[in-house]
Amino acid sequence: MTSGAVLAVAIALNIAYLILAFAAYPHMTAESKASQTNRVLALMLWWPFYDVYDETGRRFSFWGKVLLPVCVGAYAYWMLM
Repeated sequence: MTSGAVLAVAIALNIAYLILAFAAYPHMTAESKASQTNRVLALMLWWPFYDVYDETGRRFSFWGKVLLPVCVGAYAYWMLM
């Protein structure tokens, strides 16, 4: 696999991670929506690790927890090529 292809995969994974974050955002619990801090934290890099989501949001959060290390690994692999 070429360096450009690995970078393209890493960027695609990163975009998928961002889409998951925006999909999970409307599924915050009512208590979390009331807090400005929680709403900001829900859009930060570590969004899947905050417990501010309802059941549907937790599913998005689970996949975010899976996808983040895969993204980091793809970028690391690209850097080592």
